[in-house]
Amino acid sequence: MPRPSINLEQWKQYITDLYIDGARPEAIANDIQRRTGLPCSTRTIQRRLLEWEVPRHRKKSVVTDELRERIVTLFLLGTSERDMFRILRQDGFTIEPRRLQKIRLEEGVRLLRSSRWLDEADEEAQIVRLQEIVEEELEKGTIEDLGRTHLYYHFRALGHRDVIIAHKRLFDAVKKVNPEGVRRRLNQHIRVKRKLRVPGPNFMWSIDAHDKLKRFGFEIYAGIDSYARYITWCYCGVSAHTQFAVFAQYIRVVEEHGYFPHFLRSDRGGETVMAADAHLALHKKFDPSTSFSRVYRYGTSKMNQRVESWWQQMSKSALRRWREYFAELEADGLWNEDLLSCRVALLAVYMPILRRMLHRFVDQWNHHRIRRQKNRPYIVPGQPYVLFYYPEHAQNFQQFISPDLLADLKADIGGFDIDEYLPRDTLAWCSTQLQSWGYGNLSGEEVLPRTGQRIHTDAYLRLRNAIDQQVRSGNREGLSLCTPPTGGRDYVPPPAPYTDPEVIADEEDSDVENGDEETEIELGVYGLME
Repeated sequence: MPRPSINLEQWKQYITDLYIDGARPEAIANDIQRRTGLPCSTRTIQRRLLEWEVPRHRKKSVVTDELRERIVTLFLLGTSERDMFRILRQDGFTIEPRRLQKIRLEEGVRLLRSSRWLDEADEEAQIVRLQEIVEEELEKGTIEDLGRTHLYYHFRALGHRDVIIAHKRLFDAVKKVNPEGVRRRLNQHIRVKRKLRVPGPNFMWSIDAHDKLKRFGFEIYAGIDSYARYITWCYCGVSAHTQFAVFAQYIRVVEEHGYFPHFLRSDRGGETVMAADAHLALHKKFDPSTSFSRVYRYGTSKMNQRVESWWQQMSKSALRRWREYFAELEADGLWNEDLLSCRVALLAVYMPILRRMLHRFVDQWNHHRIRRQKNRPYIVPGQPYVLFYYPEHAQNFQQFISPDLLADLKADIGGFDIDEYLPRDTLAWCSTQLQSWGYGNLSGEEVLPRTGQRIHTDAYLRLRNAIDQQVRSGNREGLSLCTPPTGGRDYVPPPAPYTDPEVIADEEDSDVENGDEETEIELGVYGLME
């Protein structure tokens, strides 16, 4: 029986583009064989390239400052050279593999993974320097609960170019400097997960709330792509358990992405009802026959394993120390759930800190590398960011949004601000007090030099006492908490801020006539000028 043949004429343009873009004949042959399931040899590809008279020269790289900056950014985010090349090509850059490596080396970002070229003195100096860097980060309190993978990508993103940061060298330094933290992570219980197979990005987003800090006023809600394990959004505020707030979150994230997933998956919590209705409406705009069960899946929290697994990672790597810290404040009598002064001061000081910390952890997670697992072959390896935005061997199931329907859904949100965590007057008063004491823009990592006490603790206690004095004196006007948007569909949001286009045009003309060039530039930056 003759060997099945493959008609390469229908693949001519595809093969030609690959070759011109820098792919080798053997790589092209493997790709064609994988796509068709039929045998295809390197010699066959070489022969066809000659027959088609495909030029041997390839596109020259076009090197720009934007390209250089993009290469450095991708490297510091932990992206491999192979993925870098693919991402840059998809983003429209003209680049060859050799030129990519050359630019990376010119920019000083080297893959310093081996220390075999160092002599004994340099080796010792490298170890000492790395331990110093680890101690500095531990002092900030940002890495004590991170595992091997997150540690590596955290330090790689810092951009230290004077020290070799390899996996083993780094973890040896962490074990020496922070042995207690390493033992604590080793003793943590590991749950056996059930198999979950998803065909591609945006096929299903898993959404859920995290309640561990809810008692202290911090509510967290997040969505994760079940294929790429990419965090599509992570909300930290004061209203993550109401239908209207979750609906507003979902509409904002699909507007930012420009598309929505095929499936949403959540537990049966009442806060998902309006988001589920909006998701169904987005589908029905293109296919009126779509049923709810075809685009939304309910289940128990245990079955919603992608987001539950991420909660576990986030809790032990990012939130544990804050949960213990807030509990200590309560145990020491420094926080009382029933006192307005405690609740307002805690939100005013710690909401910005927690938001920055969560943003940093989400960014690290989205760019860390998921290993290939021998006992779990169904796990897709790679970086969540790359798997989500640049899938190589999977279909992207993104559903594009109807602009008209999106405008209607945004109109339902009105002027409700999901990012507001204190009323404007209250936040302004607290911010003024903190800035007058020198506590503006706290990161949560600053330490008082004499006592070693965290500066944020001192800021919280002073603000709590100041609010308490205001309340005791009977002058509590302007000091309050946000009212949650309860009532579901019956909730009436505040009106959206209205801006008259004619007024804006008049202001622009006035500025230009008066020769106010700086004002004209600012208006242009914020999109108010054509």
